[in-house]
Amino acid sequence: MDDNKIIKGQAWISATGSLLQDQICIYPDGRSTSNVVALIPDIWENLFSGGGNNQEDVDYIWTNNKGFYFWKVKTTDIGDDSIEVEVFIQCPKPRYEDIERLLSTELDPRTVEVNGNSVEEIPWVTYWAERYRTTLKNAEDKLAIQKKEIVFPGTSYIDQHGNTVEVEEKRETNYELGSIANLLSMF
Repeated sequence: MDDNKIIKGQAWISATGSLLQDQICIYPDGRSTSNVVALIPDIWENLFSGGGNNQEDVDYIWTNNKGFYFWKVKTTDIGDDSIEVEVFIQCPKPRYEDIERLLSTELDPRTVEVNGNSVEEIPWVTYWAERYRTTLKNAEDKLAIQKKEIVFPGTSYIDQHGNTVEVEEKRETNYELGSIANLLSMF
């Protein structure tokens, strides 16, 4: 019979990208060993794959639906070592080198049950991919030197005979740099 007592301590994200936890094993004869256990060996693969893991001490990635994502990790209560409590370890924001991988990711919201209600949950990778795509689109649309498409909105007016004339919206693609080329040629 195994009467070893495992005290699960603080969990943290290492510089190498692993979710680690201090664990102390106390044996029946009073000896003890201190170990660092890798709960998630590669957090980036875990985040990009949707949070599945084989550890019973770590739950899937959870969100508060406000852009913050967490792993639920079981630790031993400080006051009573027979009680395990869950603590939340915040998932990091994507690294610079992960932007291309995020932009090539399919957007995949999923539906989960919360208190008997179906709730749409957006995984970490989908949330960040959407944020980066929106940022790039806004930068392209709002920060362009010259518009790529000119839109002449539709309107209506009354001519000199009292008839209402409808003018449809017209879109023209701008292939030329025009005055921007003249401005750039000055440098």
